[in-house]
Amino acid sequence: MLAIDFIRLGMEDTYDVAILASTDTDLVPALEFILNRPLSKKVEVAAWWSQKATNYLRVKGHSVWCHRLDLRAFNTVSDKRDYTLP
Repeated sequence: MLAIDFIRLGMEDTYDVAILASTDTDLVPALEFILNRPLSKKVEVAAWWSQKATNYLRVKGHSVWCHRLDLRAFNTVSDKRDYTLP
């Protein structure tokens, strides 16, 4: 659903800048679709970053900014609530 909304909202001119928080390579075709259209859309990605996890979404021929989120950022936004049912 994320890829569909990303494309649909871009085509409807709903956003100027989109930040996809994912390293899922299934989203690359959606990124390519938006970046290869004359829509003047800026696309950035956000990915968890560590010594072991250094992947982020890339599109050949395009410079896509990556917001690298480290453990400190994760701890800042993490939800510590226990969602298990009683």
